[in-house]
Amino acid sequence: MLTPDQLADRAGSWERWTAVLAAIVHGWDVDEAVRFLAGPTAEPRGTGARHIVQTDLCPAGDVGESVRRYVAAAAICAALAAAGCSSTTEGTPTTTADKAADLWDPCTGIPDIALRAANVDPASKESGVGGIQQSGWKICGWRGSEYSITAYSTARSVDEFEHKPGNVDFTDVTIAGRSGRQFRVEGASKQLDCNVVFPTQQGVVQLQVLGRASLDNPPEPCGVLARIGESIVPSFPK
Repeated sequence: MLTPDQLADRAGSWERWTAVLAAIVHGWDVDEAVRFLAGPTAEPRGTGARHIVQTDLCPAGDVGESVRRYVAAAAICAALAAAGCSSTTEGTPTTTADKAADLWDPCTGIPDIALRAANVDPASKESGVGGIQQSGWKICGWRGSEYSITAYSTARSVDEFEHKPGNVDFTDVTIAGRSGRQFRVEGASKQLDCNVVFPTQQGVVQLQVLGRASLDNPPEPCGVLARIGESIVPSFPK
């Protein structure tokens, strides 16, 4: 039987996974998001990912329409994924594996001393989503007693994040001398969640703070991000 602390850790993991899924869905086109949801993490033993299917792929809440879009898009994207190509330029295919190999990896790029300064446990490191790597992304997260943090590395641009429906409340910020764009993701966890994307030569690095919903008075996430970013952001690539 799980202890109360273990149950809290499990709950914290599900909160982070749900936020990671939401961030990816809002950063991708619908077809790409569905391809992810059709993968190994589509059916966790919980309700977080299913909620995302209904709210993000089907904003009106029509579950039947959500399922139809899910199945159709999954079939199309599965065929594209099987071909191993995500884009072409002048007839030259580029595999998502090639792109991912070039991305900065936050799991190896952020030192333990910076994580401790951010009040998260380096030993809680979790690569990908639930340990499963996602095509076109390098993702790493860590948990603390009041919040978790996740860093995302991708070739996408700040402009793509700004024009994606569901990403809201954009504002300019400067953290550790680095300019970025702060935003939130619409949804039930909006008041617990804060994100900043920093442009890099590879695309962007996104830093996310998610407060623990189990706390009576969770900290204000954007204030936390500004504070912990002073130790985390200097590790990000230029």
